[in-house]
Amino acid sequence: MIPQQIVEFISQLGLPMSFGTRDADLQTSVSHAWGMKVSDDSEKITFYFPKIALSEKHLANMQHNGRIAFTIGHSVSHVCYQLKGKYLSHSHCNEDDNQFIKKNFSVFENSAVEIYGEPVREIFKKLNFGEYISVTFYVEDIFNQTPGPGAGTKFN
Repeated sequence: MIPQQIVEFISQLGLPMSFGTRDADLQTSVSHAWGMKVSDDSEKITFYFPKIALSEKHLANMQHNGRIAFTIGHSVSHVCYQLKGKYLSHSHCNEDDNQFIKKNFSVFENSAVEIYGEPVREIFKKLNFGEYISVTFYVEDIFNQTPGPGAGTKFN
């Protein structure tokens, strides 16, 4: 079960996030995700990523070995967590998912503008990732990835 303080942190909108999978030869594939939700029982994560972002490779990897590493952090405080676990399912996003992704992306965009200035907004306006896929995985391990003395520490 994901501890409540971590659920609260990772449930914030607009946080940068990425995930990785690996193939049978241990070759990794990494992509950005543009939104995530924690299940009601705090044991699973569902994240959303663009279909164009190596989706066939990621899905093949997940279906082959089931391993997912998901990282989420805060751009200013650098608080960061890595959640590792077992692939459960994937699906095409529905309209509710797409609205959530759009809202999350908007908060991420506004955060980037606060850091880098208004010109970055023009870059975000040009991005169109098309269709998204949702992936749900069971969280088995959580690691503190915040820079500092506790980096890499596994949560019990």
